[in-house]
Amino acid sequence: MKFLHQEYYNNDNINKPIEDIWKDIESYTNEIFTNDTKDKKVQYSNVDILLPILRLGDNFVKGLIVSRASDYICSVIPNLKNHFNIIGNSMWGSISKSENADAYFMCYENPKREAWLRANFPHLAQKQLIPLQDVDYTNENRFFPVDVEKDIDVLMVSRLHLCKNLDIFLKSLIYINKKYGKKLKAVLLTGQEKNDDETEKVYTNLIELAGSKEELESYIEIINDIPSSKMFMYYSRAKITALTSIFEGKNRSLAESMLCNTPVLCFSAFNKYIRLDSPIFPDGCGYCVDEFSSEAFGEKLYELIESGNIVYNTRKKALRYYNRVMAVDKIIKMIPYYNENIPRLNESNIVENDFVNKSLSLSQKAGSYEDFLLESNIKVPLHDNDNYQFLLKSNMI
Repeated sequence: MKFLHQEYYNNDNINKPIEDIWKDIESYTNEIFTNDTKDKKVQYSNVDILLPILRLGDNFVKGLIVSRASDYICSVIPNLKNHFNIIGNSMWGSISKSENADAYFMCYENPKREAWLRANFPHLAQKQLIPLQDVDYTNENRFFPVDVEKDIDVLMVSRLHLCKNLDIFLKSLIYINKKYGKKLKAVLLTGQEKNDDETEKVYTNLIELAGSKEELESYIEIINDIPSSKMFMYYSRAKITALTSIFEGKNRSLAESMLCNTPVLCFSAFNKYIRLDSPIFPDGCGYCVDEFSSEAFGEKLYELIESGNIVYNTRKKALRYYNRVMAVDKIIKMIPYYNENIPRLNESNIVENDFVNKSLSLSQKAGSYEDFLLESNIKVPLHDNDNYQFLLKSNMI
């Protein structure tokens, strides 16, 4: 299934009532369901554990999962909801369509859009809609700055997908070279191989724009497979991280880059139909280009690189918003179950709550339990029984 309204990818002025735009957006979700192909399930059914199962005397408090495959993993592990609450995440600008989720992420705080969603999607009734902008759980202990040479002019972290507008990124680099006689050192981390029709189409289009594969490689070093554990090094090496999409999900590379002390550059139109007045990033953490064009993007990018005035102090500002423990604290306080079952939850931050903090400290220990709690690429399924045994490893069920 593909998003049928691809005009949103490269048109920053859709001439429709906002409710019709939202209807278009909700026609697609990037989730995994039980009727998807086996290959898609295995490749994309990841789980992020925000909170482990907590012991309270002889009882326990459920852990907290975020997943784009909520309904599917519940079918694979039938008893899962006895042990975890689930936040549905569409991994897109739309709301999750999961029937099993206990709460849902929406990308930004937008009261008008929330009211419209509740009125049009019965599965959201009485469920908490949590603005991801306020609870971005990017792990600041995995994305941090290191003292290395800033030898990459511009970094792009992006799938080879039409919504990413990689043609605009390449055109902006070509524009800079033609106008100013300078080829910036640009690196594109894709996190994927060119193994399907869409990625191959995007890649072929880039070659055609550049004139040849060799010319493309002279403009952009494309790296297909970088472990997430190594990403912080590339962010730290970059002078700026670029984003040329104007419609997708919230986009994690923005937070990851800022946590590594590298500011970001994007279009002001980014996700404007779902953001309303919400900011793209915290003040002082990046730059916006108002005109949606490769020339305008190239001008701003060249100006920043040549000025030498980029200030690399975004992490301190970003930590006020992108902080895993703070995010978990906010999330669980928004979900009634935790207020009812965790002692003194609303009296303090969770790092000051001995009960929760002790459980979260497990994530600092080495070994398979740490991998289970923090690794965002846990694959479901392996085998039904193996998955359940995976949960039992913690000795907390």
